[in-house]
Amino acid sequence: VGAATIGSRSSPGRNRPFKTDAAVSVMVAAGNDRLWNEANGSATVEIPVRAGGGTRDYPVLIGPGLRRAVGSEVVRRAPSVRRWAVVTDENVGPLYGDAVEAGLSDAGRAATRVTVPAGEVEKTRARWGEVTDRLLSAGLGRDGGVIALGGGVVGDLAGFVAATYMRG
Repeated sequence: VGAATIGSRSSPGRNRPFKTDAAVSVMVAAGNDRLWNEANGSATVEIPVRAGGGTRDYPVLIGPGLRRAVGSEVVRRAPSVRRWAVVTDENVGPLYGDAVEAGLSDAGRAATRVTVPAGEVEKTRARWGEVTDRLLSAGLGRDGGVIALGGGVVGDLAGFVAATYMRG
């Protein structure tokens, strides 16, 4: 789960800039790929990613306040998952981890943060083992979920953990 700010430019159909510090809430549809938040004048773009021949499609959301909105998004998209592991690195976690965990808590979901050192050299079998051991010690079962909070290395590691944890 990453979040990016849309930045400062004219709002669709309005002459005011997007607010970059606004929380995402009360979103209403305003086209196929743009959600317009009337409450605070911000927009979130949802980009569909096609995977697995259309059987494993998923959205990428870009917009202000999404770190805090992660709880409502996971409830909407994975309502049966009650416990989440938030995999992040030592650079991104301190900046955004609290907001993601607060959003999950606000949605009634439990979160366990797993922080790994930053860098490409961390994509190892040993690091995968450490992350899965943390999930086991936190009591995350097959009914749990994994959120990647960070960039490429975190996404790769968290994705591999999610694909292999308690399988078989």
